[in-house]
Amino acid sequence: MDPASYTRRVRLLIALVVAAVVVLLAWIPYLAYELPVDYRTQGWVLAWVGYDIAMLVVLAVCAWSLWRHRQLAIPAALVGGTMLIIDAWFDMATARSGSDFLTAVATAVFAEIPLAAVLFYLARRFIRATMLNAQRAAGVEITVVSLRRAPLAWGDGWTLPRPGARRDG
Repeated sequence: MDPASYTRRVRLLIALVVAAVVVLLAWIPYLAYELPVDYRTQGWVLAWVGYDIAMLVVLAVCAWSLWRHRQLAIPAALVGGTMLIIDAWFDMATARSGSDFLTAVATAVFAEIPLAAVLFYLARRFIRATMLNAQRAAGVEITVVSLRRAPLAWGDGWTLPRPGARRDG
């Protein structure tokens, strides 16, 4: 597939993500105003146990990937870290006051948030190491580039022009 086709697909993807951001900007104030302060559901156990099972699977995949030195460790670490932060947030937000809340805070502060930080750190280190190894294998001069500034490779190693960037020719 030619670079122009990839560029169109990436622009469509960007448009979809921007549309999601715009929808959320309207949705969040609506929810803040409309959601009831107290809400009972019969799916409470299913929601919590289901989320914890999903988190268990992601963390198990992450552990296996780390043990086997596989690239799958990168997305597993990012997803696992994100799930841990979300779990900490909802544990604290939904805990009753008193010992339930203190337990939720202690679990977040001493377990979930530190493990999430380690997973994010590892993912970042592995992404940078992968970039450096790819540069080395391609015979390209090795440069230390921040992930924020590193171009996104798309397709067969093509990097896409940034929006508004000058095109030669």
